[in-house]
Order: sequence, then structure tokens, then C-alpha cells
Amino acid sequence: MKQSLFLLTLLLLCFQGFGQSSPQTRPQQVKVAGHAHMDPVYRWRWNEIENREVYNTFFNVLNMMDKYPDLKFTQSSLLYYSTIQQRSPEVFERIKQNIASKRWSVVGGQWVETDESMPSGESLIRQFLISKDYYSRNLGIESIPIAWSPDMFTGHTSSIPKIYAGCGIKYYVFSRAAPEGKKIFWWESNDGTRLLGYKIPDHYNPTFGKMPEYIKEWTEISGYDSPMVSVGKGDHGGGPDEGDLQALKDLYENHNMSFEFVNPYQFFDELEGAENKWPVQKEEFGIQPNGQQWLGCYTSHARIKKLNRYYENRLLTAEKFSVIGTLHKGKPFYPREDFAEAWKILLFNQFHDIMAGTYTGLGANDVYRDYERLEQITSEQLNAGLENIGARINIDMQGIPLVVYNPHSWPVTQFVDAEIKFLKRPGEFSIIDPSGSSIPYALLNQSEDGLTSHIQLDARDVPPLGYRVYEVVEGKAGEAVSDLKAAGKMIENNYYVIKWDESGLTSIYSKQLGKEILKDTGNSLQLLEDNGSSWSTKFTGKTFPFETLKSPEIISQTPLNISVKWEDRFQSTKIIRIMTLHANSDQIDFEMEVDWHTHNMLLQVVFPTSIEKGKAFYDQQYGYVERKDADLDFPTQKWIDYSDNKAGVALLNNGKYGFHMNGGRMTMSVVRGARDMDPRMDEGVHSFKYALIAHKGDWRDADIPQKAWQFNQPLLTKQENNHPGEISGWRFTDESFPLEKSFFGIDSDHVIISSVKTVQDAYNPYPLVLRIVETEGRDEDVTVRFPYKIAEVVETNHIEEEIKPRSEVKVEEDQFSFRIGHDQIRTFMVRF
Repeated sequence: MKQSLFLLTLLLLCFQGFGQSSPQTRPQQVKVAGHAHMDPVYRWRWNEIENREVYNTFFNVLNMMDKYPDLKFTQSSLLYYSTIQQRSPEVFERIKQNIASKRWSVVGGQWVETDESMPSGESLIRQFLISKDYYSRNLGIESIPIAWSPDMFTGHTSSIPKIYAGCGIKYYVFSRAAPEGKKIFWWESNDGTRLLGYKIPDHYNPTFGKMPEYIKEWTEISGYDSPMVSVGKGDHGGGPDEGDLQALKDLYENHNMSFEFVNPYQFFDELEGAENKWPVQKEEFGIQPNGQQWLGCYTSHARIKKLNRYYENRLLTAEKFSVIGTLHKGKPFYPREDFAEAWKILLFNQFHDIMAGTYTGLGANDVYRDYERLEQITSEQLNAGLENIGARINIDMQGIPLVVYNPHSWPVTQFVDAEIKFLKRPGEFSIIDPSGSSIPYALLNQSEDGLTSHIQLDARDVPPLGYRVYEVVEGKAGEAVSDLKAAGKMIENNYYVIKWDESGLTSIYSKQLGKEILKDTGNSLQLLEDNGSSWSTKFTGKTFPFETLKSPEIISQTPLNISVKWEDRFQSTKIIRIMTLHANSDQIDFEMEVDWHTHNMLLQVVFPTSIEKGKAFYDQQYGYVERKDADLDFPTQKWIDYSDNKAGVALLNNGKYGFHMNGGRMTMSVVRGARDMDPRMDEGVHSFKYALIAHKGDWRDADIPQKAWQFNQPLLTKQENNHPGEISGWRFTDESFPLEKSFFGIDSDHVIISSVKTVQDAYNPYPLVLRIVETEGRDEDVTVRFPYKIAEVVETNHIEEEIKPRSEVKVEEDQFSFRIGHDQIRTFMVRF
């Protein structure tokens, strides 16, 4: 008790002494945000934090605040508030009282402190949207304008300002890897959107002994003489304790420093009022900060990264079709609780240590269990949505109805797999589109009794965010006219001539470009010795050869496709590569299956292209970035592209995040075997897909962003029955759908509808919320087509708050028009 009273007295003297100092003895003023960084998963599992440390940390911090009236505390992550609300209502009420008195600050505005380089743009938005739904109802808070990312170590991508600002964020707090020569700065995305970036002078767990040095350097660089630091035990929680106050006491006595606990909102109010002219940062930063530091994060726990990408796309697709299906139910009810649970599972598992792969094997087991639940929810809801849509299609045909659904806002042409179930063994059959034309397909396999057939269908121009019904009829299919040819170790179609050997592709000749696009063997494997950690790579320079298990061979040849297979191994690791060339397609598809049992190695796939002196572009969250040549990985989303003014090559993927390009050499990291956090990390089978596209012009000319979206969210198929579209007792009973229909669309080849949802937490499917994204850096007037007559369109921010004054939107019957700026993300609420 004596020690506590002594520290309290000392802190009061600290503040009083600061105000009375002469100019010659004026101490260095430092603002202090009491803080407890908590990793829900790291060296421990979530049950450790959920069952113990959330309560222990918050209870202890509240007791410290009772002891020290000047102590103020800051905490992010709305997940923790939800947890304490359920587990200790008494502690939760004490927190709310301190929030009301502005001694406890809620920052971040996200469900967890997410990774910021690998989750999709929509996932980042949902972190804020799910959280706003919680804090507005439970904490009495209207807004949280401070992003809180003190432990963000995989890099700060240049899309963050436009995404975060659209979610109500004004300030961006971080502690790792500031831009050179900048501590406070305007961080600007390519659409012109800005945040005020603030680099904490030290780490979120401060090194008190070096604080005078850190503060001196920080103030000299920033030109601002009153920085804010965070103080409190972290990682496993804890917050400010007596030892921290003692450390501040020592600094006050021995280093002429004065400390004041502050509410961060108060600090940023003062910062905005300062007369300093802050510099502008227009690029990403913290990417490849110190050689190989952090670069392992883009590949560690590769299987979980692949699942993250899959469920990001699966959830968006299920959401779109659930909304459309709900709109056309007799008594609409949108399954909000199911989707809220699904989003919370996905967002939790995008916490920065989970997404980066820097956690234990037991933690990984929990992630897999979470994904099993996510699979259950998304499958149920997607199926229900498609059933509700299918029920309204007026189907009266002799054969079996097969519906192909398009989740995108533009017409899609794609080879799509489908399962057809027959009542009796059909013999031969053909597939007819609504115009009566026979559609090419390939029979992939058939059950022994002949009642189930798996086919691949050449579906062309399937309507935007809509469907087309095909008819499966008995009888010989018409002869398919194919441009595919094979001879020895060579295959070709109208776009390519491809040759190979045991290592990979020795030649890809583009007929469209009239040139060879490979400089050396493509789709080749590269195995590097990597003695790094889950976080960092540490290459020794050693590489290891593979042993060919089986010479490459053509394993499938139909009028629609030809597939070639390679089998290799290194020690106990086996790798299967399959290349597929489709008829009349400019996209070369690849599949890889890796049965990984190798440690301290990194497996990569390489395409050395013949494009020279080109520009390297990488996909980011709702954006893109040009980067310099490099031999180390950058964080990447769905595509990379290397182009000069005349031609280029794009590489698409459905679940990889580490890529780099150097002089046209394109490299994709596949799997690695660091053993520090999980000694069996990523052992077992990995499977994923990627694709190569050679094109004229640059990536914009080839519509690469849209093709990458299609690659990650493919067309869907569902077998239907014959039935009328009118259903007795349903709304709009006089309405039935034709054999093909588009529900939503947009008249642009570079502006997309990325998300269709209900207003957050609504069970009625109206008003609807549409996310609209410009993908190629061009301003344009666009028109969005809707399924019904529109009553009103209101633009909102991404957390669904109306933007005032209202933007200019023109509504005409069942469509609305507006002008979108280059690289913008826009959100509209539509009432009808």
C-alpha cells in the first residue's frame, strides 16, 4: 500500500513539475496510453486467453485504475469485449463506466487485430462492420476512428488507407517498420484517400531503459515534441502494473522526462491542432523491411492460407445467392445469425499471428476445426440460396435441368465441372442450351452403375449475377469441333503451342503474340534450403534437385482439354503437377499436389518469361501495386503480371500469398518447413491451382483482375427438377423466371460488384447493400442494373453509415448511375 501511494504521489508530482519547469529545465513531455496487447493465438491457444487472460487482464487493469485516478487505458479488439461481457458481466459493467468517463478507450474498431497484407479487401471491411454492429449496441459508442495495429509485422499495403478510411478510420497507429524519415505522416492510397499515420516511438511493450534514446530520435525526425507511447505488459495480456509505474518514476527522476496518461482520442485531437505540416507517404511500407525478416509469413502454414482464401470466396458467394434467394421467398427471412457466425469465424482466423503462420500446431488444429464449421454454414446457406432461386425458374423440359450460376457482375465464360444424376443408365447424352444449341462437354468419370456422371461443360457468357439452365438429354452428342492437338511432347490450341520435358515446360509459343513467352524452363520446381523461422526466411544459397518418379505423360485428352502430368520427389516429399490446356482458351491451367515431409526448405514454382524491361504489378486488397524487381517475396492476392508496352504474362492463383518477379522471372512460393513454432508445420498433402495467361498490352488490356476473380470464384452448377416458377402462397406468385436471367449487372469491364448483402444485422432482405470497386485505375460513369424498380439509392461508407452531403446518384426505374473515380471502393444502400 505504501508503494502504491508513493507511486501515485510521484506521478502527480510528475505532472505538476512539468507545468512549473523553466524553459532551460523543461522535461521531455511524453503521453502514455496504458495498453495490454493480447494475442488470442500465439504460443498458446484461444482457450488460454478466452478462459483466463481476458478476465485477468481487464480485472487487474480496472483495479489499477481504481488505485491511480490518473491512469488511463486503451484496448482494441471487440472480440475481447464480447468475451468479457459473456464471462463476467460485473467486469464488463465496470469497463463501460470507464468508457463513459473517457478513462478507458476502445480503439482499433476491428474484431481482432488482423493481418493487413493477406486477408482480402472485403474481409478487412467486415472486421470493422462486424465490430460496429457490436460496439454500437453494447458499448454505447458511435464510432472508433483510430486503427490500432501495433504488432502488424507482415507489412502495410497501400490499399489500407482507402479501405480503412471508408470504414470511418482517420488515424493509423502502428509500431513496426515506419517509412524512412517519417513518424507522423499522411498515408495516401492511389485513389487519393488519406489516413494520418502515427508510429509509436518504441514497441507496444516498451524498453524503458532505451526510451530516452527512442524518444529523442522520434522527436527529431517527426518535429513533434510530445509523442505518445504505449505502456503495459503485452502479448499474453497484462496491461500497466506497478513495475511499469516504477519504470516511469525512474525515467522522471533520472532522465528529465514527464509523463501523462492520456486517452488516445485526446492525443490525436492535439495532434490535429498542431501546426506541423506532415509529410505524405503514397507507397506501401514495411514490406521486405530487413532483408528476409518476416518474409516466411507469406508461406508458413500454407494449407491454412489456402483455406482462408477458399472461405473468403465461398462466404461471399453464399452471401450473394442467399440474398437473391431470400428476395424471392414467399416469406423472406435472411439467415443473419448464420452469416454473422461465419464471418466471425473467418475474421478471428485472420488475426495476425494465425494468418502469418506464427503459432503452434495445437493452435492450427483449432483453426481446422473452425473451418469445418465454416464449411457447414457456407454449404448450407449457399445450397439454400440456390434452391430458392431455382424454385422460381419455370422449367418444363423432357431432359434433366442443369443450372449454371454466375457469382460475378459480368458475363462469365468458363469450363465448369458438374455432377448429373440419372434415374436410369443413359448411355450417351447431350447438353442443350436455352437456344437449342448443343454445348460441348467432356465426360470426366462415371459411377459403376452409370447413374452418376461427372462432366466438364463449356459454359459461355453466363449472365451476370444470374444463371442459365441447360438440358441434359439422351442421345448421341454432336461432334465437337476442337482446336486441340497433341503430338509426342507437344500440345496446342488456337492460342498456344506447348512443349515439355521432365523438368517442366520447355516452350510456350503464343500464337496471339507471335513469340515464345518462356526464357527458360517454365512451371519448374525450385527447392531452397531455408534455415529461417515461421516469421523469417534464411536462405543458405543451397538448392536441391528432384528425382523424377514417372516421365511426364498425357493423362487425359478430350475435345475440351488435354492434361499432362509430372511426378517427382525429394526424399519423402512427393509432388504431382498437372497442366491442362483447354479448347479455344488463352488460359493455361495448373494443379499441384504436394505431399510435404521436408524441413528447413522452401518449395517454389518458377516461370522465367521472355518479357524484358517490363513492369511488375501485384494484386492487393481491392487494388494493385507496381513494385521493383526483387528476389524476395512480396505479399500478394490473386494475381501478378509482368508486361511491357506490347505484351505480358499474368499468373493467377487460388490460395498463395508469396510472389516475386525479377526481370520477367515470376516466382511463386508454395510450402516451407520451419520448425520453431510447430515442428510438424505443413506436413501432409497440399493442393492448389494456378494459371498462366499470355496477353497483348498490359494487365488492364487483358482484364486480368476479372479473370483472377473468376479463377477464385468459379461458376456453380446445380441439378434441378421440372416445375413451374409460380408458387402458391408466395409473394409475386405471378412471377416466374425464364431459363436464363441476370439479377444484377454493371455496364463496365473494369468496375465490379464485389459484394451483395443485406443491411448489417437485418433479417429482411431490403434495403440491399452493394460494394462496387474500380479495378484498373480509370474514372468512368457507370450504371448498375437491379432486379426491381428502385425507390432510393443512398451512398454509405463501408460500415453502412450514410455519407452526407449525399453524392450524385441518378435513379431510373430499375437502375442507378454514378461516376466512380479511379481505384475507388464505393458502397450503396438500395431501397425498392
